[in-house]
Amino acid sequence: MNKLDDIYWASNVKGYMNMVLSAEWFDNHFVPDALRKCKELNLDGKVLLFMDNAPGHARYLIGRHPAVQVEFLPPNTTSVIQPLDQEIIANVKLIYYKKIYDKMREVTDDQEELKVIQEEESDDDKLLLGPKLDTADQPRPSQQPQTASSAIISVRQFWKNFNVKNAIDYMTEAWKSITNDTIKHAWHLPPPRLGICQHR
Repeated sequence: MNKLDDIYWASNVKGYMNMVLSAEWFDNHFVPDALRKCKELNLDGKVLLFMDNAPGHARYLIGRHPAVQVEFLPPNTTSVIQPLDQEIIANVKLIYYKKIYDKMREVTDDQEELKVIQEEESDDDKLLLGPKLDTADQPRPSQQPQTASSAIISVRQFWKNFNVKNAIDYMTEAWKSITNDTIKHAWHLPPPRLGICQHR
């Protein structure tokens, strides 16, 4: 796993969590971080970890560490008893993609940016775009309509430059945009019998 601004991240070709990654996360990141947090809060070093019943969550995590009790939720109950799945994740995704596409629209509307992109493209791409922009002879960006070909190149370049750090930054902004009312409403949706207690 990689660490970026105190965020652990990893990937695989299928784009899903698998048992190898879940075990690595558990051993090298979750356990040390959880025990460190317990120490900071002057709590007993005992941790209860709930995990959903996803195939990629390794069953051999049960009993893997003496200070961590791992419990798996019943199958097919994630969307019913986890508040994040009620509405919070959906709202975060909507805001996340809106921020990305707003930024993309801002970039593709910038003719100066298109000029830089045009100069960086390969010879084949230059044939698609036509001659380079000459800012001395061109009207101001707000006065010059954008061609379809230049917009395509600009969008492609936007995604080419998009990286994990960008994704984390946009996701952080999206999460901070979630209101307290949304969080409270999501917590009211699980069944009444599901109690929440605070460790003292």
